[in-house]
Amino acid sequence: MSKQRLAVMVLAAALILPVTSSNAVESSANVALTSNYIFRGQSMSNDNMALQASYDIAQSKDSGWYAGAFVSMFDQGRGGEDGLETDIFGGWKGSFGAQSKFGWDAGVIKYEYQGANNVKGQLEIFGGITYETAYLKLYIGDDDNQPTNGDYTYLDGGASFVVLNDIDLDLHVGHTSRDFAKDYFDASATLKKKVNGFDTAVSLTYESLGDEMEFLVTIGKSFDL
Repeated sequence: MSKQRLAVMVLAAALILPVTSSNAVESSANVALTSNYIFRGQSMSNDNMALQASYDIAQSKDSGWYAGAFVSMFDQGRGGEDGLETDIFGGWKGSFGAQSKFGWDAGVIKYEYQGANNVKGQLEIFGGITYETAYLKLYIGDDDNQPTNGDYTYLDGGASFVVLNDIDLDLHVGHTSRDFAKDYFDASATLKKKVNGFDTAVSLTYESLGDEMEFLVTIGKSFDL
């Protein structure tokens, strides 16, 4: 079975099956401009600005099925290509009991790149546990790009805290393990605040592969649909 077909089947199950028992859904959209598109410690925009948008739909905020899409500009830098990255995802989350603060989350993500002939998409499955605002997730993927073709895993952990009035702090650390290249870890700290109805964020990121630290600013607008 092709990875594309598997992704479509999982997303269809996430969207269609629960709707037969419940018509109540929550949906939202977001548009944002970031000074640097950082993904797992690596710049996906050649350290340039990127315009992004997303759409999310869920059975509820805390449990049940969810799905969505994320679109961003990407740039491979000198000698490379640029275009649009499109991510489609779906999954299911819940708790380990009616009164439990522990939960679980599992799903699939399909990455596609339009406008770049030498960048192929990839498929990831993931699963993890949550405790209030903290989480630990494992992503397993297959990279089809040459010469980096091979399997990889990404272990992702983080938590969110309220540090001041209306200011949140998101902390994250991740570790990438690959068949085809050196392992590395990344970390980030992000301060977020709503200002005049806009979502603002400042982030500091680090990745060990190139021993690089990046500072970025993001401003966006969210819409409940």
